Amino acid sequence: MKIICQHCNAQFKMSDEKVPKDKTITITCPKCKKPIPINAKDNASNTTPVSETDAESSLDDIIEEGVQTALICEHIPTHREIIHKAIRSLGYHVTEAISIRDALTKMRFRLFNLIILDERYEGKKFEENDILSYIQKLPMAIRRRIFVALITDQFRTFDAMNAYHNSVNMTVSRSQLKEIDKALRKGLSDYDKFYHVFKESLHKSGLN
Repeated sequence: MKIICQHCNAQFKMSDEKVPKDKTITITCPKCKKPIPINAKDNASNTTPVSETDAESSLDDIIEEGVQTALICEHIPTHREIIHKAIRSLGYHVTEAISIRDALTKMRFRLFNLIILDERYEGKKFEENDILSYIQKLPMAIRRRIFVALITDQFRTFDAMNAYHNSVNMTVSRSQLKEIDKALRKGLSDYDKFYHVFKESLHKSGLN
């Protein structure tokens, strides 16, 4: 199926079987990051097969509108399992990256609401974390829509100064990983409250 963004006219392909026949779903445009509603019937005339060469231009799964999404970038299996369970308990649809390249590809094709990132993902030095560099370079309008939690051996949980310095929303000490569900609940709650006030302020000032 060929998908065309009505906002920026970007085009990409997606397997037909990933679109529910009786539902309208919404995906995020990989180029402009705006929502694209998709209905299988409406797009029937644009159906085209997806070849192997289109793999990086295709989405691996489809999320129904309104569902919160999370991406886990953690290479230690036992830690990844703890994080996955915690995020699922918060009601998120969870996607696990299998490599840095896979994570970056997924992030280009979907705007995740929550990203859990190991500071030394795939054994990289903290200063060479390609995923963190990508997040730091995002336009602010997009970055504000993503909550990033950094799993770290260097900082304590809720180290606000180092979270700000590294352009993440919160830090989670690896030594407290078993309590990550509680930490995320608090971090996400504070984040929602802050941006609720922020958006209201923009609206009142006529900037939104």
